Amino acid sequence: MPNHLVAHPGTSILMERALRSGHVEQVSALAEAVPQSDFVYTDTWVDMEFYRDEAYREETERRIRTMMPFQVNRQTLQGYAPYLMHDMPVHPGFEIEEELIESERSIVYRQAENRMYAQMALILHLLGLG
Repeated sequence: MPNHLVAHPGTSILMERALRSGHVEQVSALAEAVPQSDFVYTDTWVDMEFYRDEAYREETERRIRTMMPFQVNRQTLQGYAPYLMHDMPVHPGFEIEEELIESERSIVYRQAENRMYAQMALILHLLGLG
């Protein structure tokens, strides 16, 4: 069994390499991945700068239609309790059900805090202070 499962509608060069490695398996539905997953990681479907941009409205709606089957919610989790991750900022009710962001299995805020420390260390390194 692979170390990582990915429920995603598309692929990239990096994903193709990961799939060939044998450590990652791609499935077509979140429901297939959840029973085998200790962690579920989701990300925003529409970049924050475009989310309310009327010129980008058609693309926003297309992405939402495409991605809603991959929304992390109580129904798609099917009673399983993996840790829930999101790299922030989040659009509650789209990529993840709002109640799940605050649930005991959510590590969203801890993840954001860890990223902050990594970014601070990178800045110190780039400034020659670290």
